Amino acid sequence: MTASAVTGAAHVSWRLRISSNAASGRRVARPATSFRRGTGGRNRSLGATLTDDVSRREQLEGEDDEEREEEGEPTAEDLDAEARDLLQWPELSAQVRAFTATTLGVRACTPTLPLGATPEESATLLAETTAAATLRDVHGGFPRDVFEGTKDVRPWIAGAARGRVLSGSSLADVATTAAACAKVHALIHAPNDEALEPLRRLAAPLVAVPEELEREIRRCVMIPGGNVLDDASEKLAAIRAERRETERTLRALLQQKAQHMQKKNFAERAQIVIRLGRECIPIKAGAQSEMDGVVLDSSSTGQTVFKEPAEAVPLNNRILELATEEDAEVERVLSALTAMVVGDDGGASILNATEAMAALDLASARASHAMWLGARPAELVVVSSESGDGSESAVHLPGMQHPLLLERHLPKLPRGGKVGEEETVRGFDERE
Repeated sequence: MTASAVTGAAHVSWRLRISSNAASGRRVARPATSFRRGTGGRNRSLGATLTDDVSRREQLEGEDDEEREEEGEPTAEDLDAEARDLLQWPELSAQVRAFTATTLGVRACTPTLPLGATPEESATLLAETTAAATLRDVHGGFPRDVFEGTKDVRPWIAGAARGRVLSGSSLADVATTAAACAKVHALIHAPNDEALEPLRRLAAPLVAVPEELEREIRRCVMIPGGNVLDDASEKLAAIRAERRETERTLRALLQQKAQHMQKKNFAERAQIVIRLGRECIPIKAGAQSEMDGVVLDSSSTGQTVFKEPAEAVPLNNRILELATEEDAEVERVLSALTAMVVGDDGGASILNATEAMAALDLASARASHAMWLGARPAELVVVSSESGDGSESAVHLPGMQHPLLLERHLPKLPRGGKVGEEETVRGFDERE
C-alpha cells in the first residue's frame, strides 16, 4: 500500500480481505485481486505480483527465510522488490522528490519514497498527506520558503554529542534550522482546523528546540558565514580591538620605512609583505645594512632580502600573541555554544526536530505531487471474510492511471531540495 495520498487521477480503493488459514491456525492477510494467481512459472501479471507481495509478507512472518533461500524460493523481500520494480516505484519516487523543499526531504525519499509496512502505517502516512493538502489548498500554507534555512544538521549534532566542538558554520546551520522549525510549527498551528491534526502530531518535536538557542547563536556567530562576532564576549572584543590598533600602528611604521628605502634607492618599490607570519619590507641585498632589523628571508635570486625593521619586532610579536589569545577565546565561545546545542539530552531534541522537518517536507511534497496530478486521496479499506479460503479477495483499482504516463501532459516538475544547500560546510572547529 502506497504512502502517497494518491496514485492517480481516479478514485482508488484498496480492499484487503482477512481470512483464516485452517492448516496453520494463523490468520493470513491476502490482498484480493481480480487477477487469479498462476500455478506455475515465474512470469506474473502485475495483479498477481501484488497478491504474492502482500500475502507472502504475512505468511513468512516468523518463518526462517534462510531455509527458503536454500530451496531457491523467493523471500518476502524479493517479492517486495519485484513488485516495486514492476510498479516503477523508483521513478514515481523521483516525481515526488521534485516537490521537496529541503535536502532533508530529498534524502528522505532517496532512493525511494517510504512505504507503510502495515495498513496502520499506510493510513497514518495517508492522513499526513491529506492534512498537508488541506493546509495548502484551504489555508494557503506550506509555501516552499517556510522551510528556508532548514539544513541537515544531524552529523553535526552526533559529533557534538561525542565531544567535538562545532564550527561557526555548523552552528549557523543549527540556528537557521531552529528558526525554520519555529516557523513551520507556527504555520501548522495557526489555522483552527481539526483536519490538520495529523500534521500537528508530526510537528510535535519542533517545540522541544530551545528558543534561546537560536538567539544566542545569532548573537555570537555571523549568519551566513559562521564567523564568530566581536560581541560574542567582552574579552574577544577587547582582544580584537587591541589587535586592530596594533596592526594599524605596524602598517604605518612599515609604510614609512618602505617609502624611505625606495626614495634612497635601497628598494625597487615601497612594498609591505609577509614572511614567516611577520610583516616586513623587501630591500636590495646590498642595502640591508642601511636599516636595522632582522632578515626573515631572501628571494630565489638572492638579490632581494625581506627585512623586519627593529621597531616592528615588538609590534609583530604582540600581534602574534593577540592572535593566539583570540583563537583561544573563539574556541571557548564555540565550545559554550556547542554545549547549548547538546543540552541535557545529548542533542536529542534537535535531532528529533530535524527528523520531523524531513517528515513534514515529505508530507508536503506528497501533497504537492497529488495536486500536480489533480488526484484524490486513496481509500484504504480492510474487509474481513468468514469464508476462510480467500477466494473472493480482490484488489480494486478502478480507473487507475499511472503518474509516469500523465507526466508528459502536466506542468514541468520543479527542482527538489534547496538550491545551493549541498555546498560544503566545515562542521567542526579545527582548533580542537
